[in-house]
Amino acid sequence: MFWIFSLRNNSKLNSKDDKRIKEYIDMFANTSDGSWLNDIPYNKFKMKWCHAMNLKNGVMGAFTSFAKNTVYLAPDKNPFMYRGENARLIEIMPTLIHELRHAWQRKKFGLFYIILAFPFVRERTIEVYADGVYEQAEAFFSKPENQPKI
Repeated sequence: MFWIFSLRNNSKLNSKDDKRIKEYIDMFANTSDGSWLNDIPYNKFKMKWCHAMNLKNGVMGAFTSFAKNTVYLAPDKNPFMYRGENARLIEIMPTLIHELRHAWQRKKFGLFYIILAFPFVRERTIEVYADGVYEQAEAFFSKPENQPKI
């Protein structure tokens, strides 16, 4: 079972992955679908691998108001991420964008976000919009011309 205390089992991304991920976010932020990213200081966010996340428990990313400048991602040990470095990072970008949307929502709604994040409420409010952004990011990063050449 995954819960908020599971986030303690984390590690920082290496500097190479962190740099790449921020370049990928920049690419999406420069689109009309991703322009909302410019409202938050995403380049100052800490990205961390959370080793408690995996395909089995279905948790691939997390944002919490308790660590509001951090996004947690499922680590690269997950089987679907073994298709090369760029492919692995591209694969997690929709999840990362989804979680950054929660950071944006937290900034926009302030403390009211905490109420919106309650179970049973979140599925009908904040998750609906974050899922839509996930789909936009997935479509964006699935296009070969939008996959950075590094």
